[in-house]
This record gives sequence, C-alpha cells and structure tokens, in this order.
Amino acid sequence: MNTFYPIRCLLLSAGLLFCLEVKACDACGCVSPSAMGGLLPVMRSSVLGVRVHFRQFNHPLNPPNMNGESQVIQDRIIQTAVWLRSFPLPKWQLYVEMPYSIQQRQETMQNIQVNGPGDAQVAVSYLAVNTPDSLHRRIKTAVLIGLQTSLPTGHYQLRDVQGKLLPLGLQSGTGSWGIGPHVNASIRHRVWGLNLDLRYSIFSKNERGLQPGGAGTGSIRAFAFLKGKRATVLPSVGILGEWLGEERLYNAINQDSGGQRMSLQTGVELFWGKLFAASHLQWAVWESQSQTQPRLLGSASVSLGYVW
Repeated sequence: MNTFYPIRCLLLSAGLLFCLEVKACDACGCVSPSAMGGLLPVMRSSVLGVRVHFRQFNHPLNPPNMNGESQVIQDRIIQTAVWLRSFPLPKWQLYVEMPYSIQQRQETMQNIQVNGPGDAQVAVSYLAVNTPDSLHRRIKTAVLIGLQTSLPTGHYQLRDVQGKLLPLGLQSGTGSWGIGPHVNASIRHRVWGLNLDLRYSIFSKNERGLQPGGAGTGSIRAFAFLKGKRATVLPSVGILGEWLGEERLYNAINQDSGGQRMSLQTGVELFWGKLFAASHLQWAVWESQSQTQPRLLGSASVSLGYVW
C-alpha cells in the first residue's frame, strides 16, 4: 500500500514574494508561489515566516488497505515549516524552507503516529518582468522564473510499533534529491488580477532503491488587491492541477502509485504594517489514481510572518 502523498514541490516556494509595507510595493500585483502559499506582492525585503499545513486523506475500504488484520481508515498530516526569503541581488531571490511533519494514521485496530524533519527546500528565482507601480499604468505584470530543489534531510525509513516500514506517503522525507524549474506570472488591472504558476520536479533514487515519481503542478487564480491606508486584504479563488508519476523500486514500476488531481482553492491574506496573517483552503473535485490510493478529504494552511 502506498499513500498518494501531496506534491512536494508545492512546498518549495511557499510565501516567496510579498509586500507588507503597502506604500513601498513596486510590483504589478501578486504572485502565487505555491498551492498554499497565497498571493503575495513583490518586494525586495528579507522575510521570516511560519506556516502550518494540515491535510486529511480517506482510504478505500478494500483488501490492499489492510495492515495485517487492521483496516486502514484515514491519514492526517500536519506540517510546520519555517521559511526565509531574501534578495541577495536586486532581481535574484533566494528562498529556504525547513519543514517538520507529524503523520497520523487511523486504523480499526490501532492508531499510528510518527514525526520527524522533512526535506529542506531551496529555490533560486530571477524576476524577469516587474512593471513598476504607477498611477499612469493601468495594467501591471510580473514574471518570475527559477530553479527549485529539495534536499534529502527528512526521515524516510520510519516504522510503526511493529517494526513495519511505513509507505512513502507517511514518511516525513523522501531520502531523494529533487530538482526542477518553475514559472510564475501575474497580471493586474487596478484591483483585479490573474496569476499562473507552473512547476515540475524530478527525484533521484534513495538508499532504499526507491525513486519517487516526477511531480508537476499548475494553478490559476483570480485575486483582488484591496489596498487601504494601513492594511491590505487579498482574497483569491482558483484551480490547482497536480500530477504525480509512478514510483520505482529497483527500477520496477509500482503500478499502484502516481495519479492526477484537480482541486479548488480559496484564500485570504491580511497585511498590517510589517506583520501578516493568511489562511487557505483546498478541496479536491476530481482524482484519477489507483483504487488502492487514499482520497484527499481537505487541506488547510495558516501562515504568519515578519518583514524587515
């Protein structure tokens, strides 16, 4: 049995770009760094943030989802990530993230909980287009291109109380190196805007001989940029598509892994001085994967940050 784990590249750049001093923002509007990262205006400032991300999956009640005599019912994943974003050069952005996960599994005869550090994430991006904010420009644009990587810093051989190796979806890390490109583009006309985010990653084989499948995401969101005297509110709604390739164990393909998912997303960010708060929700509307794989019930995140 192998859990359809949420695409890790969604975590690579959460909260990449945002502006907390509203009057200082020079961007066209906003970018959406990841599925749960929100819509955050561009500003060349150092930022330190914390995000808590909760996901819940329901397992099909069938023989492949039996753990001995115990039926697997549900998985819950709670991930807390500390991230730092900075501009070492005017148009070059560096992003680093360190996650920590709590994985919980509910079964008919037992409950399992494991925890540990996840795979560190690093992204380097180039701000290729950034239309200056001006009263004379009605349409503003921003384009960010870059390379994202994941490092094998997380635990990937966690076991249950009986010593049985847990599936990759319940591991806090992969044990693999990951790398891939990303492109983020946004366009805004006064208050209203659209954002497009595309990402893809491939992964190396880990020490167990397991190679996670390639992971790709694409999202499009509509947003509003509601700017006040002391605060700014950014509500958004959009669609997220996820694709996960099949795993390989010693070059043998796992036919029960991989799949596709389409989800609706909604979120809101509140910016007040140098502080911000944000909340985002995601729920799947369509999934195509093996009948042995769990289905996403829901996903939510809460973020806090400080800029200097």
